[in-house]
This record gives sequence, structure tokens and C-alpha cells, in this order.
Amino acid sequence: MLDSMRYTYRCGVCRTITGHPSERAAEAERTEHAGRAHHGRWPEDDEISGPHSKPRPKDPIRAWLFRHDRIIGPAMLQFWLLAVLSGPAYLLFTHVFG
Repeated sequence: MLDSMRYTYRCGVCRTITGHPSERAAEAERTEHAGRAHHGRWPEDDEISGPHSKPRPKDPIRAWLFRHDRIIGPAMLQFWLLAVLSGPAYLLFTHVFG
């Protein structure tokens, strides 16, 4: 359940954690919980944490692509340019230096 929630509210006194899609919903849960479980008193050790990122893919190939997506594009472009320009460069080199 907490995987899809970006913000979590944790009450240190009750040792409970609840997940929420927005920070506003977590603040509302904090207020409701203080009124409901602690008779309107604020617990000393409560916190709202987030935003938490979405879980990463578990497939090793997708995980590698997720980490290296900024490198793959420029590397493919450089390889393509090298492949395209090496043929004419070879012909020019052999024509000039024979």
C-alpha cells in the first residue's frame, strides 16, 4: 500500500505509518489522528516525510537503462557519426596518399 503513496505520516507514540498521495492529505491525517487517538494533543515524535519517488524497475535490463539513459543517446550518436564518416575518410585518405 505504501509503495503507491508519495507522502507518509508516522506517529512515534502509536508506532503507526499511513501513506497519502499528497502532503495536504498527510497533514489532514496528522490532525485527525491527534484528535482521535491522542484526545486533541499533538504527539511529540510525529513526522510527515516525502515526497518519495516511485519504485525502480526490478528487471535488470530496464534498471540499467534507467540509470544510463543519459549516456546511451550520445553514445549512439557518436557511433553513428563514426560509422558514417569513416567510409568517406578512408576513401579520401587512400586517394590522397595512395
